[in-house]
Amino acid sequence: MELAQDSYEARELQWQLYTKAGNQRMQANLYHEAQQAYNRALELAHLLLEEAKASSQHADAIHPYVISCHNLADSWLNLADVPQAEMLLRQAFDRVIQIMTDKGLPHPLRLEAFKALKAVSFEIDSFYRKLDQVAQAERMFERAIALAQDFLAHFDFPQTVNLEDLQQKN
Repeated sequence: MELAQDSYEARELQWQLYTKAGNQRMQANLYHEAQQAYNRALELAHLLLEEAKASSQHADAIHPYVISCHNLADSWLNLADVPQAEMLLRQAFDRVIQIMTDKGLPHPLRLEAFKALKAVSFEIDSFYRKLDQVAQAERMFERAIALAQDFLAHFDFPQTVNLEDLQQKN
């Protein structure tokens, strides 16, 4: 089976290949080369995410975006560019929140963004703690918790389980 060059699946496969190439270069301590691969992976992840936002398909497209931001941030950290690494992690955090809270986007995409919030929050927390910026880590984590609680309180979940049925079984 051959993939069309401009298909979502082809871009996703290219993203995987660039990510793998970046990972290999990181393991070999070739950080600038890793950045080149990770930058291309981030560009593709952005395209995947934009396509998912425009359609009701590929709700999991937020995850390659978050992974790409994290990978690129790691490469910047290895080059001792803390501000650039922080900018990328915050970019991922902000993008996840934007998608999670945008009521005009498909519900599955918003739910995947909610799931991604956990991963990106832990990455930011770890980042700030490594820099001994515990107060900043705690502020970011508290913000994530508040946003998650607000999301759950306002998200319109489809009714799939009847609570009365659950009570009768117990």
